[in-house]
Formats: sequence, structure tokens, C-alpha cells
Amino acid sequence: MLINLDTENIVKVGDRLFFEDALTHLRPYQQLRNDINSLGLEIADYDDELADKKNLLIDALRQKGAEFRNNNASIHINFLSKACIECKKGNKSITFFYSLACNRDCYFCSNKNQESYDYYVHNQRDILSELDQIKNIETLRAVAVTGGEPLLDTEKLFHILSSVNKKCPVAHTRLYTNGDLIDYNILENLQRNNLNEIRFSVKPDENGKLDESKIHKIILAKKYIPEVVVEMPVIPGSLYEMRNLLDVLNKNEITGVNLLEFLFPWVNPEEYIKRGFKIKNRPYKIFYSYTYAGGLPISGSEEECLELLLHGLENNYSIGLHYCSLENKLTSQIYSQNSGIKTLPYEIFSDKDFFIKSAKAYGNNAKRVKNTFDKCQKKIFYNYNPELGTIEFNPKDIKKLQQDIEVAVSYNIVEEQLNQKVLKEIKLDLTYPRIFEIENDI
Repeated sequence: MLINLDTENIVKVGDRLFFEDALTHLRPYQQLRNDINSLGLEIADYDDELADKKNLLIDALRQKGAEFRNNNASIHINFLSKACIECKKGNKSITFFYSLACNRDCYFCSNKNQESYDYYVHNQRDILSELDQIKNIETLRAVAVTGGEPLLDTEKLFHILSSVNKKCPVAHTRLYTNGDLIDYNILENLQRNNLNEIRFSVKPDENGKLDESKIHKIILAKKYIPEVVVEMPVIPGSLYEMRNLLDVLNKNEITGVNLLEFLFPWVNPEEYIKRGFKIKNRPYKIFYSYTYAGGLPISGSEEECLELLLHGLENNYSIGLHYCSLENKLTSQIYSQNSGIKTLPYEIFSDKDFFIKSAKAYGNNAKRVKNTFDKCQKKIFYNYNPELGTIEFNPKDIKKLQQDIEVAVSYNIVEEQLNQKVLKEIKLDLTYPRIFEIENDI
């Protein structure tokens, strides 16, 4: 029996029950493909050349000293915001918007994918009341205000920042803005409210030109705000213009730049189609119903982000450069759902990606695993189900098995169902002891 277990390679699976279980986890991905195609978009074909390019870029970044975090979903040089560090788990970080109104209408903006978007374009959330309801608010380490465009209502913004300073004085505060409305008065007020970081959304226009007035505002902000960061999606095909922009920002010694993987937010598909964009092959490493509203990654963006990081290293940038992938934005949800759960002896909570994992074997392979473990001098915990013909065991014990035993690694997440927490399997990875790298993959 053949099955495409990882959406890239056709794999032969011997046991029928294993085949059926793996197939179950592929059906949601097939539905995703159908949903994408129904909008007129395509998922890019797997490209060996593109994969090789990515691997070469990653190798070059490692050799030149780039720092890799969060299971390689986050890569940076020099400065990295405290907020980005806290974002990995998200348990001491929170981001607010009080309105989704904005003076711009970017085709790639993910706000239209937000729940209740239309309502919050015309109405505001009561953030001050929401702050009062947060338990242990004083333990927060990062608090952000975003939009929409927060500077459309500066009075509300300054009240929120003032409240945050009183309720969680140790928190690193940051503001997201497109910068259009920035002036001396606003910067002075932000300074008075102890804003730690301001993030400007900046990019070259479709003709590759830089907005000089925006650059001047970014430079001006340095006089008032301790950390001035530019954050922007890297649109495939904009590499030359992006290098020029980074050179300008480095020359002016801003604090850092966040290079975001470019996403399709499930709106404006016609804009993506006319530009020839395709969804990244295997858009998620682990398919799941993620709550992040950003959308799906576009093919080619990741590689250009990596090239820009390498450009910074090769040109001895003093500013920080950070590649923030879609995967980097998803891990906090997995951590939130899986942390604090007591695992069984044959399960592990992965420090790499925060999934709860076990190893599984089926049919005759399950019997062989059981026989091997029963003969071991040291007790090995497992869960053998003779009726189903399955065995579950700790993935770290895979290395004790013979190389020809067919083994799967099960990825699981905790969900609330009928007021109970239930462990849900969402992926099976076929592996063998000889190719499964315990330290890297667990």
C-alpha cells in the first residue's frame, strides 16, 4: 500500500491499519487543497531545486553564525526583541487591538481574516476592562497594541499604555503602526508612556521605490523610543528592492528588522492570482486547525527571507535581522494547549515543537516490538492493544528496535471536548530506527 505521508514523498506502508490511520490524517489536508483550488489559487509543486536552495542557505547561515530558535522556525542575527523571545510560548505575552480600522487597505492584510472584522472596523473593544480581567497580569513580560492602525485614536492608545505601565510594570511594551500618522507630538507622548518598542510596517512599493518620508519618521523615532523595529512581509520577487531597503535601515542604525514569511490571508485571492503567487508546498509542517489569522505561506518567500539574512551577515550589518516564519507564529498555540498536561510513561512532551508524541507500531510489527521490549533487562513502558494489534511506546525507545521494523511517530494535541480535555492524534510519521534521529526530531 502506498501513501503520501508528508505531502512530498510516496511511502510504502505494509500494515493496513497503519495505512488507514495515516490516511485519516491526510484527508483534512486534501480538503485544504480543495478550498485553495476553489479560490483559483494553486499549491506549488514540490521543487527539488527550491528545497536544495533552502538547505544551502540554512547551511550558509549556520556557518556564518546566525542563531536558530524554536525548532529552526526563527532565525536571527544581532538583536532580537524581547517580545519575539516571549512569543515562542506566549504564556507571558499578550497582544491587543482595540480597533481594526485602518487608513490603508493592503491586499495582503490579514485583518479581514479576523473574527468579527466588520464589527471592529466600526466599533472598539474595551481593552481597559479586559486588562482588569487578566489573572496574574503583573507576571506578563510582553504587551503589544496593534490594529488596524492604533494611531487613529491616540487618546485611547495612551490610556492603554498608561494602564499597562501600572498593572504590569516589568512588561516590555510595543506598538505596531504603519507610521503614516507619526509626528513629534505622538512620539513625545509614547515616550512619556514608557513605550519600549515601536514597529513600523514598511516595504518598497510595487515599483521598488522607498517612501522617503517613512524613512525619516523611523529615524526620528530613534530619538524617543528605545527600540525601533521595521516589520514587513517579504514578497517573492522583491529581493533586490528589499536589499536596498535593508541597506538604508542599517546605514541609519535602527534597532532591527523582522522579515515575515509572506502569507495569503484567505481574502483578495484575485490579487495573488494576478501576481502569479502560489501557496507554499506543504504549507504546514503539521496540519491542524490553527487559530492564527495570518493565513497560508506563499511559495518563495521563505527563501528570499533567508537570502536577506545572509546579505546582512555578508555585509556585516550592525542591526538585527530576524526571519519569522509562519511556523514560528503557530507554536504558542501548541504550547498553550499541551503545556501542563501530565504525560503517560510512553509519551513525551516535545521541547522542540510542543506536541505530545508517542511511537506506534501495527500488526506483526507491534508483536515484534513487544517481544523486543519484554526481553530487555530494564523495564520499558508501553501500551499494547492485542484487539487492535497496536503498541504505543516512548519515541526514545525506537533506537532499541531492529532496523526493519515499521514504526510511526504520533503527533498529538490536547483539545476541549464536552468540558473534558482529550488527546487528539493529528499526524503519523513513518520512520525506522536507522533514519529516525531522536535528538533532532523529538
